[in-house]
This record gives sequence, structure tokens and C-alpha cells, in this order.
Amino acid sequence: MYPSINTEHGITHIHKWLLRHRHNSNYPKHLADISSITNLINLLRLVMTSNIFQFDDTHWLQTSVTAIGTSVAPTYATIYYAYHEETTQNNHT
Repeated sequence: MYPSINTEHGITHIHKWLLRHRHNSNYPKHLADISSITNLINLLRLVMTSNIFQFDDTHWLQTSVTAIGTSVAPTYATIYYAYHEETTQNNHT
């Protein structure tokens, strides 16, 4: 499912999630400031828009969806869906 996440939409939501959780006690302290979050988002955008992969004897530049085969892709998708769950679903207690 995560290959279908639009890059700009995904990065926007991950940025919002990082800002939302930056004061959480489990959040790494060195990532809690705005400049660190901005740097992380810039690096994430670079990975998601510059992924080159090989399929058989062809090479592809992946620019518009989750970068397949990158180590960050599963975490990217998890945070994306976590933000969606936190902001759109009703919490029943």
C-alpha cells in the first residue's frame, strides 16, 4: 500500500506529525527543535524525489510516490498512516 502515497501529500503529513509529537517524552531531544525537523523533512524530500531503481535492464527515476526499496519507506508509511489515524478516526474509550 505504501507505494501509492503521493510524495508531497506524504511529506506534508509527516511534517505535521513530527511537529505534533515533538514535545512527547519519547521523542528524541535532538529532533525536537524546528530546524532539526526542517532538515529531516528536506532530507526526506530528497530521498522521495531522487530514487533511482533498476527493473530488469531498465533504470527508473521515481519522483512522485514513496521511494520503493529505500530503508526509510516503511517508517515513512507508518508515520503517514499514524497521522491519518490520529487526526481522522474517532477515539472510542
